[in-house]
Amino acid sequence: MRILAMTRLRLKSYRVLPRFIWVNEQAIAQLRVSPGFLCGKLLGEPNLTMWTATLWDSEESLRAFYLSGDHRRLMPELAGFACEAISGHIVYDSAELPLWPFIHEQLRRMGRLSAGVTEPNDNHRNRIVVAPRFTLLTRPASPKHPARSGGENLGSGRVGAV
Repeated sequence: MRILAMTRLRLKSYRVLPRFIWVNEQAIAQLRVSPGFLCGKLLGEPNLTMWTATLWDSEESLRAFYLSGDHRRLMPELAGFACEAISGHIVYDSAELPLWPFIHEQLRRMGRLSAGVTEPNDNHRNRIVVAPRFTLLTRPASPKHPARSGGENLGSGRVGAV
């Protein structure tokens, strides 16, 4: 039984973007070596909206990731970054990640708003989840595999900054 975890947050301003990128990269590094992580993708839009979709082999693996390490340590910083934040997860049958419109619809229907947002905007207060517009800015994330004999490291998922 696979689990699809989805998040969306909107940063308060461009001033917090460098710090967000720094802490996000730490969480991505943890994600890539987490047991049970199958694949993922990230989307950063010009309007400072950040999306993630990750696929897990079980709810236990997902929970172990978000309740430990850098991810757990960094979650309290959400209040300083975001004016909107929503997340959710569902049982998901496919081995392929869905398209962003599916993820948007799932978050819109069943996502949980973050109580950690200390300065929510009107969208957050009114539970409005705006659909992504610039999906070409997607960055894949793959599990980090041990180097093979040729020294290559498969699955880095590094194609650009979020």
